[in-house]
This record gives sequence, structure tokens and C-alpha cells, in this order.
Amino acid sequence: MAFDFKKEFKEFYMPKNKPAIVTVPKANYIAVRGKGNPNEEGGAYQQAISVLYAVAYTLKMSYKTDYKIEGFFEYVVPPLEGFWWQENVRGADYGNKDSFNWISVIRLPDFITKKDFDWAVDTASRKKKMDCSSAEFLSIEEGLCVQIMHVGAYDNEPETVAMMDKYLEENGYMNDFTDERCHHEIYLSDPRKTAPEKCRTVIRHPIKKLEVKEMQIEYRKLSEKDLNTFIEMRINQLREEGAKEDIDLKPALLDYYTRHMNDGTFVSWLAVDNGKIIGTSGMSFVEKPPYFGCPSGRIGLLSSMFTNPNYRRRGIAKELLNRVVDEARDYGCGTIQITASDMGVKLYTAYGFVHNGNFMQYKL
Repeated sequence: MAFDFKKEFKEFYMPKNKPAIVTVPKANYIAVRGKGNPNEEGGAYQQAISVLYAVAYTLKMSYKTDYKIEGFFEYVVPPLEGFWWQENVRGADYGNKDSFNWISVIRLPDFITKKDFDWAVDTASRKKKMDCSSAEFLSIEEGLCVQIMHVGAYDNEPETVAMMDKYLEENGYMNDFTDERCHHEIYLSDPRKTAPEKCRTVIRHPIKKLEVKEMQIEYRKLSEKDLNTFIEMRINQLREEGAKEDIDLKPALLDYYTRHMNDGTFVSWLAVDNGKIIGTSGMSFVEKPPYFGCPSGRIGLLSSMFTNPNYRRRGIAKELLNRVVDEARDYGCGTIQITASDMGVKLYTAYGFVHNGNFMQYKL
């Protein structure tokens, strides 16, 4: 039975539909470089694909010619792959396909040498009556990567990439796109024969472990000079929580924080690393008629709990929470309430908040 890369190297060609980290070893490829929209009829990308397959099948069928490749065994031509990038773009801007740079590749068995490759390029050019000189013998060692099986249309890939990015953030990694390390796709379905919603594509991104540096975190209260940054982080938090952004919220937030900081009914503690604000918290004070659960009638409303993704899971949010809870206690609040996001529930539950209708509550 012919050797099939997809079956023999399942960890690289058949990932699950959830992100996973892999270390991809060095491999050799037939490669053609180009630029432009891959969907352009008769364009550079489609011409490159023709060259790739001409060379690939010339090598595959070489055993039926007078040219003998040392160590040859029969194999299935591996799937088409592509490395993609755009100038001054991290990742991919799917809405601007004309600006794509690409290297289209097909993997080669290890026994094929540069000499064998050159023979195939020359032979394919003569027999197919096409210029295959654009093909190059390319070695790539991808190294540490995150990958996932994307099922669906190519234009829906951003949703899958977002899952990958979230996985990296939660596990202490970050994307590592460089001039040499690019967005990588492996095409397991023929889009000419497969409905878009059923197409399977391996998406692979280069990554690196986040550096655990010696942090010099300082904590201080919010001041008026911090408000622009504070507001930007508040809006980033709302976006992360999935809020619909249909108005410019900055003027209203600036007005709110300015007024309530001045009258003492809003206080915030910040986490700062080397002068950069990397974590925020907020506590608003309101007063209601006293009730049995809160005889003072004073309530703290917790908000703006946000930490820069690169600083999460390091105890910063809990320290900020400690400080604004102390502020509420000093103000005379009998309870603290928050409408918690999914991301915040674990923190607040561990701290001692309990569900109370639409709010989580922490008794002081």
C-alpha cells in the first residue's frame, strides 16, 4: 500500500477541531512563491498550483521512467499547503485578498534530493509543455505551533483563529509571526467538489512561550491624568465581553468618572508595570433605603475589573479586588454587587461572592 502522509503523520494533518500545540519538524517541499488574490481566475496563484502538481506527479511516477531515485517507495501525493502573509499585518486580513503574499507548497518524501527535484522540474516542463522553473526546493522547520481543524468556508476562518488566540492566552503562549514564520493552511478538501461549509482546512500558527519576566507591579489609585487610558481599557473589556459597540462611549465615560471621582462616589485602583497600566478595577458607591440585608443602605458596585491578557493568572486581579473591597468597607458599604462576565465568575466565586438574582454579592 502506498505511503500516505495524512495517515502516517496524523498529528500534523488530522488535528481535532479544538486548538492543540505541536512541534513541527523540518520538511522539504516543492514551493512556488507569488502575490495576489488566490480566487482570481487564471491568476498567479492558480498557475502556481498547476506547476506544483506537475512537478509533484512527475516525482511520484518517476519509478515508471528510466530515472531512478535512491530509496524510492510509492506514496500518495500529500495535500496542497500554503503559507500566507500581508505587509504590515499580523496574522491575516481576509477582506483584502489582493494584498496576500503566499508560498504554495506540496510536501516531499525525505528520500527526494535537490538533484531529483531538478530532474522533475526539467522533465515536467518538457512533457507538460509548461514552464515549471518557478518551482523551488524549499526546506522549512516550523517548530512550535498551535493548530486546529477548521471546518467551513475559508472566509469564516477568523472565528477559528479567535479560538486559537484565546487558547494561547489561556495557556501562556503568544503568536510569533515573523518574516519567516507565517499563517499556514493545509487543504484537505477540494473546494471544486466540496460544499464550502464542509471544507476541512488545517490552520497552523507559529507561537512562542510568554516570557515570565520579573514583574515590578505597583498599585495606585486612579487619577484624572490616567482617565484616557482607563477608558480605553474599559472599552476593551466591554468588547471582550461581547458588547455591541454601536455608539461612541468615551464622552459618557469621561463625564461619569470625572464627576464621581470628584464627589467621592467612584474609586479605582490600578496595577502598573514599569509605568504602563496593565490592570484596572472600579467601585461605585450608591445608597438605598436600609434593609435587613444591608442596614447602612450603602452598596458598592464593582466594575472595570480588567487585566491585560499578557498579565493574567498572576494574582493581579485578586490584588486589585482586595483594594477596592477595602475601599467599600471604609465607605461603610454593607454589600458589594457585580454583574459578572463569564470570565470573572471563577475569580468572584473563589473570593466569596454568591449568586443573588442577577447579581453576585459579597457580604462585608
